[in-house]
Amino acid sequence: AGATPATLSAQPVSRSDCLLPGSFAAAVARIPAATPHAPQVRIEKTPVAAFVYIGGTVTSSLSGGSEPWDMASNIGAMLGQVSDSERGARAALSAAGVTNADRIVVVGHSQGGLVAQRLAADPHLRVSDVVLVGSPQTPGGVAPGVHVVALENRNDPIPALGGMAPEGRPDVTVARTSPITPGDPLAAHHASAYRDLASEAD
Repeated sequence: AGATPATLSAQPVSRSDCLLPGSFAAAVARIPAATPHAPQVRIEKTPVAAFVYIGGTVTSSLSGGSEPWDMASNIGAMLGQVSDSERGARAALSAAGVTNADRIVVVGHSQGGLVAQRLAADPHLRVSDVVLVGSPQTPGGVAPGVHVVALENRNDPIPALGGMAPEGRPDVTVARTSPITPGDPLAAHHASAYRDLASEAD
């Protein structure tokens, strides 16, 4: 609403050697947990590609304060706007030295999937593949030639928030109906439920 965007900074928290994920289960397991004041983007640069793992919503607040992965970022991303979480992911790419010369593979859970699609729609980034993990599909879709795989639990309401999104239809959707947990309407949306689905996809 015309407010000045918050200042974001990206700070590497650790560096280590990494191996290619090798499977959907391994890729989904590398997505950061939605934990307050913890990293929400993991980047692994390999000779093949830069693998970018983006976590989901950390706080349901419309004003997450210092937390970019809030509900305001969800709403902004669904409306096709640049969200604070997208700005944070881009800052992390820059801090990790990822450039438009690097092939990029993005794996995102929930809000992380929204950010992944925004990155994949950017013609200045060489995103080749996107894995959406319990994420709505955004109306704008992704750039032509980007391969999209969507993992969806049928009783997870979050992927349905994107509606049909005809321009952003994934190349492959792997879906299943997970057990319903009484008292937890979002149980099928939890990262742990998607780790199980990723193993089944493999």
